[in-house]
Amino acid sequence: MTSNQKDVTQYTCAVFSLVAGIALCYINFLMQGDVTNGVLGMTGMCMSFSGGVFGFSIWVRGKVTEVKDYVDARINKYDKENENDDNKQPGKEPD
Repeated sequence: MTSNQKDVTQYTCAVFSLVAGIALCYINFLMQGDVTNGVLGMTGMCMSFSGGVFGFSIWVRGKVTEVKDYVDARINKYDKENENDDNKQPGKEPD
């Protein structure tokens, strides 16, 4: 399963869960005139799950980008330092 398929699966489950929780609340309210504790708790869990899926994936992508940028900066710095050291070594002609 590719990363894109995983993302689509996660977002589909989160959206479905969110819609199901809201629909359950509306149906319960229309049938009984109020929302019972169990339905309200289930709706809260659906919203927590959906928020967790969306928030966590955004956070992870941000951190991965941050780490990649840091590693790239360190590699570039190391390459520049070694380039200068290669030109200063005795017995070696600069390019």
